Amino acid sequence: MQTKDTTSVIYLDLLQPNEGDGGEKTPFHRLESALRALKGNPANSCELVVMSTIPVQSPLILSAETLGQHLIIKRGERCTDALFDVVSSGDMVLGCGVTLDGNRDYFKKNNTTTGPLVRVGTNGKLRMEEGSMLRNNYAVFGSGVELSGGSFVLCGGDITKCEATEYGGAVAVTAGKMTMISGDISYNVAPKGSGVYLRGELDIAPDYQVPFRLTDRVYLENGRTLHLLSQITGIYDTIPVVCEATNAPRVNLAVCANNMIATASITMEKIFNAGEGTERKLFYHDNLVYLQPRDNAQH
Repeated sequence: MQTKDTTSVIYLDLLQPNEGDGGEKTPFHRLESALRALKGNPANSCELVVMSTIPVQSPLILSAETLGQHLIIKRGERCTDALFDVVSSGDMVLGCGVTLDGNRDYFKKNNTTTGPLVRVGTNGKLRMEEGSMLRNNYAVFGSGVELSGGSFVLCGGDITKCEATEYGGAVAVTAGKMTMISGDISYNVAPKGSGVYLRGELDIAPDYQVPFRLTDRVYLENGRTLHLLSQITGIYDTIPVVCEATNAPRVNLAVCANNMIATASITMEKIFNAGEGTERKLFYHDNLVYLQPRDNAQH
């Protein structure tokens, strides 16, 4: 006998003065209440519609394993700031089976930009694991993740179809450190840095036991450093890098392999002399870094 797939919808509004039953007109006003309702729900999957920003001030793990089912957390029509705001003591983990959806079509149709799906402040922590997803958001910058301090580790999971009107379609690192070990950043949109806009730090350390793909642009502000901590050699592992300035002698690339510095920092002044916004594919091979075409390789 085949089980029919079912989905139930629960509403959450932290600005609501009284606790409801999770209905559209009577939403829960505490995240804990909504999560308890999810665990006891017989449906195969649930959609949690969020009407106001959820602050994360302590450890929070969201996964199908902990919730007992797959979960889509969707931005409601009144939620125009961040969907989740991870503050200084917050530590958020998005595990397998959890998707954050920014309801992009609704907000674009109404010409309204929102905050990011997840904002990470000073000393906050965010980790995405395999099987998690951020998608369909429409913001000014950092549409998927806005990292303004603290750390963000992408260890699996997808960031896709997020759009920023200014910069950082998937991620804007304005302060703090992002580490990409595995996962997929693709089909995001922004005038600068459709993938990652870098004003802080970015380490790329692929684990070849799991898929790694970064096809959207990484945009480096002048003076910023991108660290490669492993070989980038596969067809899906080339990284499109865009430099901020026409002449950028302070933009360096530090390359490491096997926990050892493989080469000295590499100045990008000659490599990016074609001007601002020129994209070059970056890959690492035999302890050398190449920018396509290989005639421009520096070491």
